[in-house]
Amino acid sequence: MSPELAQRSHASQCDKNREVWEGKPLLRAIYRDFYEQIAARIAHSVPGKIVEVGAGFGALRDVIPECLTTDLTKSLGVDKEENIYFLSSATASISSGRSA
Repeated sequence: MSPELAQRSHASQCDKNREVWEGKPLLRAIYRDFYEQIAARIAHSVPGKIVEVGAGFGALRDVIPECLTTDLTKSLGVDKEENIYFLSSATASISSGRSA
């Protein structure tokens, strides 16, 4: 499979996952609790952007609205196409989310 075809397939799968997600209130509630636990542990005093890597369709942003959502392909709910192995942002511009 070519890289272009793989990216289109990934984006299509993310869109399908969002459709399934919308129809599963229990799953959304479980993830919302998980996301709220993550949000409670973010040290907002640490400078830098909060970035979700592998966001899929960006559900984390429902709880952490300022989060920059990234994935291998751009799809609904993803702010930026990003490859974790070759970040386009300077490492220092991304928050570790934890205080020292």
